Amino acid sequence: MSQDDAMARADAVMKGFEENHPTLTGVARALGTSKLTRWPDAGDYAGTGKHMYRAERAGVGVTVPVIPLNQPKHAGAMVERAQRRVSLLSQIHSPHVVRVLSDAVAIKGAPGAVCWVEELLPSTKFEGDLASQEHVWDVGQAHTMLAEVGAGVAEFHALGARAWPYPYSLRLRSTGEFVLVNTLFVFRLPIVTPDVPAFPDFGDPQLVSPEDTPGGKPTLASDIFKLGAFSFLVLTGTLPIPCADRSIDGIATFYTDLRTKQAPPIRTLRADMPARFAAVIDRCLQRNPLDRYQNASEMLDDLVQHRP
Repeated sequence: MSQDDAMARADAVMKGFEENHPTLTGVARALGTSKLTRWPDAGDYAGTGKHMYRAERAGVGVTVPVIPLNQPKHAGAMVERAQRRVSLLSQIHSPHVVRVLSDAVAIKGAPGAVCWVEELLPSTKFEGDLASQEHVWDVGQAHTMLAEVGAGVAEFHALGARAWPYPYSLRLRSTGEFVLVNTLFVFRLPIVTPDVPAFPDFGDPQLVSPEDTPGGKPTLASDIFKLGAFSFLVLTGTLPIPCADRSIDGIATFYTDLRTKQAPPIRTLRADMPARFAAVIDRCLQRNPLDRYQNASEMLDDLVQHRP
């Protein structure tokens, strides 16, 4: 089953979990919000199982992520994971990371749910424009994105946690700043389970690092590869290591390529790139994690010196 099929099936599980569902009434009551209204574009975010709603709390618009606990045997682990990660997010105070405004709360029901409150941000998403060679970004915009998203990622790295930046996680504030949202995948390192599962459900499988493939040992430098791949994509309209298709076989082949092939220098596809900025992206995309920046702060120190 392809990643798209898995996401469609996960969204189908939510059929009937609409605005008047008793569980959502319980969510609003527990969090002290008005009635929840589902975001029009916010289905199951990249296989996370998290669904997004809008509401008001104390007269202010907020976002309410809700994760249905529709697998009873895993409910306890899902609640614990959400509470741990929301707690981690609450320690971050950056304009480039979404602010959480409550603890994660477990709601009983059929199904139950775990939910919390976040600041309300614009709903504009970027992933639709990222993989098109007709919509490549200019160098200045890409530099700003990498600097601002990198600043958000650096906050996670300072806590010894990965941030998992990827297209679904980007929003643009009304002030024009890039901000990371949908950071459900954050976790402290080292990972409790030492190896990555055979097909990790970590958002878009095309934007993972070599260490995020089966048998890998991710580090903070794995986020650096993802930032480089993201930058490469918006600047060229293609991935540094192409993925032929999103079927199980196609992704397996892609993972093998990630582990064995080196991404090409970005200037081979984008000749107008300033050499020093291109060198930052090329270093992010080194196949060997020891050859990359080891954390986002190290990358930012280099990036600010290479402003186009």
